[in-house]
Amino acid sequence: MDCDVQRARQLCLSLSDISVIIVRNFVKIRNLNLVIGQKLANQNDFYQIPIPSSAIYEFRGSALSPIIQAWDVSFIKYKAVKLPDTFPHSDDYDSFVVFLL
Repeated sequence: MDCDVQRARQLCLSLSDISVIIVRNFVKIRNLNLVIGQKLANQNDFYQIPIPSSAIYEFRGSALSPIIQAWDVSFIKYKAVKLPDTFPHSDDYDSFVVFLL
């Protein structure tokens, strides 16, 4: 399984428990296809009114867990899009909105 590393650094996925990860790479070890990445350390609602944004799978994320983990690709549930939550923004923004697709 080949993966463009530059593109994977920006790839967001959601796992079956709805936690969001930033993908670092995909690997195949023996017969296992794994996704390597970091979970969001802080994942909460982007807004509360009229309903909590998590009800429609929109989250505010900030800070990545310092721990790099591996999950079987079968744990992937959704692709996600990560956008800055402030304007204007810089490339090193530390808070963003995540939309599950």
